[in-house]
Amino acid sequence: MSTIKELHDLYIADLGKVVCYGGKPQTRLRAIGPWKVLLKEYEGRDQDQFLPLPPKDPTRNIWMWADPHFSHHNILNFGDRPYPNIELMNECLIQNHNNYVKENDISIWVGDVSWGGVQKANELLDRCNGYKILVIGNHDFNHGKLRNYNFDEVHMLMSIPLWGTEFILTHYPMENLPNEGYHNIYGHVHQMELNLPNSTCVSVEQRHLGYRPIRLFDVYKFINQEKED
Repeated sequence: MSTIKELHDLYIADLGKVVCYGGKPQTRLRAIGPWKVLLKEYEGRDQDQFLPLPPKDPTRNIWMWADPHFSHHNILNFGDRPYPNIELMNECLIQNHNNYVKENDISIWVGDVSWGGVQKANELLDRCNGYKILVIGNHDFNHGKLRNYNFDEVHMLMSIPLWGTEFILTHYPMENLPNEGYHNIYGHVHQMELNLPNSTCVSVEQRHLGYRPIRLFDVYKFINQEKED
């Protein structure tokens, strides 16, 4: 099992690698500076100081989703979302969330919470059930500063070792994790299907989500069924 610092270093290295988008070489994450600043704060934190996750507290389910993009008008077309306006989208996302996540559950948001003002976003967040954890996404910054959302915990990256697997939660997919014993849960790509090994996308547009959160245990069951097949 890797330390949180080792995982953070891998993540930053993956985000900083040079790629060619449209034939022009650039770092995978164009504005990587704010992430490196946050790295200094987050890499020294011991994740055990935060909420005890199952099986330490088996009465709670862990749910997760990514890229709700509350109040983002352009996401209706970009994400091909089935809503006529952002007001209905916001309401449907909150209802879908609360239909599954109960007050005692853990809800992990794998980046890109909202668009526009923080006050409006927090009003929507406050209506969502559960103990809420943010895994930071690129749209959770404003002018290089992290938005002050109403989450109970905030992480650049989360590691959840359960059922013989270390689940690594990051907003961007990680392509440099070890092949054995790890499973990356990520967002960012919306409806795209990358088919990366040892990984699951939890963007709300993905077909296996249907604009609702998914339980971590269901991800575990799915990946083990794939191994058996």
